[in-house]
Amino acid sequence: MKNPDVMPIQDVSAVRRVLVYSIGSLGDTLCVLPALWAVRQHFANARISLLVDAQRGRSLVSAREVLEGCGCVDEFLSYPVSGNCAGKASLALHMFRVVYEGRYDVLVYLVRCWQGQWRVLRDRLFFASTGIPARIGFEGLPVRPPITSGVPPPRLPPVADLLLARLRASGVPAPAAGEGRYDLALTVAERAEAQQWLEDRGAPQGRPLLGVGPGSKMPSKIWPVERFGEAVKQLIAETGVWPVVSGGGDDRELGDRLVATWGEGTVAAGGLGVRQSAALLSRCAAYLGNDTGTMHLAAAVGVPCVGVFSARDYPGLWEPYGAGHIVLRHDLSCSGCMAQQCPGHGNECTRRVGVEDVVAACSKILKQRRGGTKGIEVVNGEPS
Repeated sequence: MKNPDVMPIQDVSAVRRVLVYSIGSLGDTLCVLPALWAVRQHFANARISLLVDAQRGRSLVSAREVLEGCGCVDEFLSYPVSGNCAGKASLALHMFRVVYEGRYDVLVYLVRCWQGQWRVLRDRLFFASTGIPARIGFEGLPVRPPITSGVPPPRLPPVADLLLARLRASGVPAPAAGEGRYDLALTVAERAEAQQWLEDRGAPQGRPLLGVGPGSKMPSKIWPVERFGEAVKQLIAETGVWPVVSGGGDDRELGDRLVATWGEGTVAAGGLGVRQSAALLSRCAAYLGNDTGTMHLAAAVGVPCVGVFSARDYPGLWEPYGAGHIVLRHDLSCSGCMAQQCPGHGNECTRRVGVEDVVAACSKILKQRRGGTKGIEVVNGEPS
């Protein structure tokens, strides 16, 4: 049966206007990055507009803050998320007008893996109604594997690779799994600004930097802060790293507490723009943190990450993209709960990750970086 969304594009070079639709904040935007570069390469002559949602009243990072200037997107469009029916109806009419008047040749649908069949159907009908003749990204939508109580969820590919697979299913050439372009194309000026910021705050020359991300907007993902204190203090003594606490402005107080515990270090949380923060992270020898957007930011600039993961979600799906990372995760009978706040177990899955596990993982990466080796990936605390 012919797919009504996919109209053959006779001449890709003739495509002039492409609309990409995605949702989410920092981590979601970074997971979409390889697909955006694939779209940019395929529609090389087109103006690419990115349409994303905007959460009112929340301190979330916008796609513009992450991607502006890197070259994969030419225009940023956003719409506020509304919770009431009247607001949703008004918004739908406004967005219809915006998209219709944009006269786009192609829609690329990059909403993350599964939002439910009714959500996808709604989006499908909406964009079809705006008159965009070719609609890409609805092919190859993965089926969400069931989660059985007491059974660890199955391992899934990273979100970035699932999105690339959907592009391929729609006829857009895209890299193979694990080979997507994960690059923010930081400028010389952004890198220089980060370096100057670091020097102004007295970071010593000659000591390897360790990015540290102890925060999260989702309580169920948090590894105890006192363990960050213990682990990094040990790493300072054993490897000579200089810790740089990264994250949003909400993490600044946490960073101040940790630096006081360590007796040294720099708090960069909330002190720089997103791209300047990425430039600062790019100077780190390694990154240690919870499963957050900041971890994905470090991975996007080529820094090997030690990620402490809860067992709330499918393993693999949100792990840092690329090679050389170490993921520490312990499955329990409640794995796959999808809870934003642990319902009565006190974050047992993250507390199963010991200080000694983190110190060993960070030390291994630091040693490999000094030796120039590529590094390994560790899942569930065991080398793969």
